[in-house]
Amino acid sequence: ILKTQTGAQFILHGLSIVSAGQLHIQGVEGNLSNQLHIDELKLSNAQSTIIAKNIQLEWQFFALLSRELRIISLEISSLRITSAPSNTKLALPKNLQLPLQVQIKKIAIGKIFINTLDPNQVNKVEIPQVYLSNFLASYIGNDAQHIVKGGVNSDWGSVNLDAEIANQAPFTVKGNFTYQNDSRTRLKTQVNSSIPEVLVRGKITGNVGDIKIHAIA
Repeated sequence: ILKTQTGAQFILHGLSIVSAGQLHIQGVEGNLSNQLHIDELKLSNAQSTIIAKNIQLEWQFFALLSRELRIISLEISSLRITSAPSNTKLALPKNLQLPLQVQIKKIAIGKIFINTLDPNQVNKVEIPQVYLSNFLASYIGNDAQHIVKGGVNSDWGSVNLDAEIANQAPFTVKGNFTYQNDSRTRLKTQVNSSIPEVLVRGKITGNVGDIKIHAIA
């Protein structure tokens, strides 16, 4: 059942049913064992909605038997995240250790839209907050730390990051970054018309609650 398209459609449809309407999946092709395509995935609750379109997944399903999540490639054409305004402060967990060893060789997202809902509207009007493009990254999560390497473009330029985050409190962070804002890296919007071209490299140290940025222009 894992190696057939019919099996993939059956299992994902079952997940949609047991989610009590929170999960909707459309346009399933491929199989669950290695390669899968989904036209649209929508996950929603009272506070937020996530919509991913044109998802292409290449992974090794049977690595889960060894408590490993191995993703060769995860590509998404667009990702829209909409959430209701909240005054609740985020609380850090006791540790960041995952139940599985995780290796994602490639995550690519063409467009990312992050919006909030207008609290004054009853018909859930979305207010755009952040627009990102050309997100490309890799990720490794093991018993000791999380390792992230990647980059993304925005209205304010591009950022490339290579960082490590410890699993245990105080969640030590260390890494390197490059910020570049020029005609090649920033998005073509009016937001960045007054931002001068600049290239900044630096280091990141500290912990999740107290990150220090050491920049070298």
